[in-house]
Amino acid sequence: MDVYLNLHGLGNAGTSVPEAEKPYWLPLERFETVLEIVRKARRRVHITFDDGNISDLRLALPALCRAGLRATFFILSERVGSPHYLGVEDIRALRAEGMAIGSHGADHVRWTSLPDEVLAEQVAHSMAALSEIIGEPVRMIAAPFGAYDRRVLAVLRRLPVDRVHTSDGGLTASWSGLVARNTIKADTPLNNIHDLVSRRHSLLDYFSVIHRQWRWSMC
Repeated sequence: MDVYLNLHGLGNAGTSVPEAEKPYWLPLERFETVLEIVRKARRRVHITFDDGNISDLRLALPALCRAGLRATFFILSERVGSPHYLGVEDIRALRAEGMAIGSHGADHVRWTSLPDEVLAEQVAHSMAALSEIIGEPVRMIAAPFGAYDRRVLAVLRRLPVDRVHTSDGGLTASWSGLVARNTIKADTPLNNIHDLVSRRHSLLDYFSVIHRQWRWSMC
């Protein structure tokens, strides 16, 4: 089974980032240490970034290339081109370097708070906008704030969505449609990350994966 790590911005968060989001920004040096842990991991580790901050291009991309690693960037389509966020050419540059592009929705809102038709429009519009930018289908999505429930999953099942990335934590099977990501914050102990990517999986991990897939397939 695989491990998915979820990060946000790198470097100095700056005044444009809300106080509640600043603990999720990592210094570049710490991110590079995380990449070294990933390179030495015993299992396959996937790196993801949410929001589409400009540090994805300026800091994360060079560090990933130096380490010989790839990542998936989940982008808020309504923020594309805004100050401190990725622009159209930035997103294309990430893709050209072998990075994957996914949708984080149009706006940074909790999907559980949206009516069905608004949620469907938010996600469909974002996927279409990002697909047009990179010239290929975007079918991976990540729930803002990790917020989802059975109703949200039912709406997403009606869209051309291949995989839904959450913030549930734990391990994920390669065939799972509901991906459990592990959020990394600036104060996350490095030993915790090392243990996560190195430990042997248990029966509880198997049951968790099966349960998540059942939730996805039953919606």
